[in-house]
Amino acid sequence: MQFPLAVNHFKQVLARDPDHVKAKAAWRVRAYVSVSLCKQSNSKSDSLTRALDDVLQRARDLEAKKQAGNEAFSARDYEQAAEMYSQALAIDPELGSFNSILYYNRGAARFQLGDYKGSYEDCTQAIDLNENYGKAYAKRAAAALKIEKVRERERERDCERDCDEDCEELHRVPAG
Repeated sequence: MQFPLAVNHFKQVLARDPDHVKAKAAWRVRAYVSVSLCKQSNSKSDSLTRALDDVLQRARDLEAKKQAGNEAFSARDYEQAAEMYSQALAIDPELGSFNSILYYNRGAARFQLGDYKGSYEDCTQAIDLNENYGKAYAKRAAAALKIEKVRERERERDCERDCDEDCEELHRVPAG
């Protein structure tokens, strides 16, 4: 059986590249597969093959969605980019540092769309998953500034409207 060899291979890949998507996904499933195989000892190789095929397919799907999002972003199709990153996040919500990249990318797309609150939230998610993600901190700060500017403009409009209403009232009040 090649399972111990495969486990060793994934360990080596993760030692060299801790964020390697396929190896991380396969490693996460290893424990699940091991338990499943112990329970179904009569069909070990079939179960292992199906489980690893499923993991690899999910990793391929994840990478394809991320790549599609990157291409859409490069083409300035930010709505499509945000959608592709959302679909990638739905494939495996437990991928930690890889998902931090997807959250950041979606946050960057939302920022370009003017959805500063969504951008701020996505960058916060990215930071929660990877507290050393400098780009996410920078984009979150930019989104926070934009949110504050929008609030300032709203306050100014409210003030102008109130001022206009006060001016109209002054003109309606009869003199002495």
